[in-house]
Amino acid sequence: MQDLPFIPATVPPDSVSIRLQTQQNPHPKQNNTSYDSDSHQHKQLVRVRGPLVKAACLACRKRKSKCNGDRPSCKICTDRATECEYTVNPGQSQRQAMNKQLEAYKYVLDLLRQGSVTECRTLLLSLKSHGSVAEAVESINRDRWTREDGEGAGAIWFEQWGFPQSAR
Repeated sequence: MQDLPFIPATVPPDSVSIRLQTQQNPHPKQNNTSYDSDSHQHKQLVRVRGPLVKAACLACRKRKSKCNGDRPSCKICTDRATECEYTVNPGQSQRQAMNKQLEAYKYVLDLLRQGSVTECRTLLLSLKSHGSVAEAVESINRDRWTREDGEGAGAIWFEQWGFPQSAR
């Protein structure tokens, strides 16, 4: 059994460092000469990383540096006095944000496919006037629920955003 690398207590756990570690050669050369695979050792670089964060800020992603995920400003941006901006909500990963956005686009596509010509025009106007698809969907659904003609009565609650969604 191989021992874990020795990391001195003076090294902070969130720092990224590179250490040399001596390990047994896992694949000794196969030839006719006498070769002692147990005594042959080589040095290998082992990267010790800090803790994982859900999402890095834009500046750290651009620099490809390790972001600690602190908000409103991460440690590296604070140290460098640069603007620290995140594209996702706190506690949300990039993948979760992309999946949420994909669901919003699918929902808009469903509304366009199933809606009347008037509803489609309203949706397109809403998409053009709002900053994001999620805001446009919120606005459309707010309008659908406040109408008195009962057209929104067949809608169900859409859990991802808290928006009503047409029953399928």
